[in-house]
Amino acid sequence: MSFREKIAVLTLIANVLIYGMYFGNTAKAALDGEAVLNAGHMISTIVLLIVVMIVGTIIVSSTAPKDADAPADERDRLISMRSDQIAGYVVSAGAGGSLVLALAGFSVFWIANLVLLALVAGEIVKSVACLIGYRQGV
Repeated sequence: MSFREKIAVLTLIANVLIYGMYFGNTAKAALDGEAVLNAGHMISTIVLLIVVMIVGTIIVSSTAPKDADAPADERDRLISMRSDQIAGYVVSAGAGGSLVLALAGFSVFWIANLVLLALVAGEIVKSVACLIGYRQGV
């Protein structure tokens, strides 16, 4: 498994676990009638993801320093480009949905969480598309 493929796996697992907990807690609060935006919870979740990704990347790159320092070849760039393109569609759909919620008069809680969900879903889709690209080829 290449360095970039390992980073895609790390990104996928970190996003699913960390944001799975965040959105699970947020959904529970919304179902309990406490749909109030908690910026501290949102920001601390983002910071946690950043820390996990930094530590994970350091660990992955320490296992194979030559792979980590190697420049991306044409295949890596093509996989990255296609993955970004697919993720862009997901983020765009989420942005459009957020706009619809704003125009419909929904609270900032729902709009902010849909924007975050769109970004997270885009990153998850990007990681999956990247892994498929490495497994199936381009």
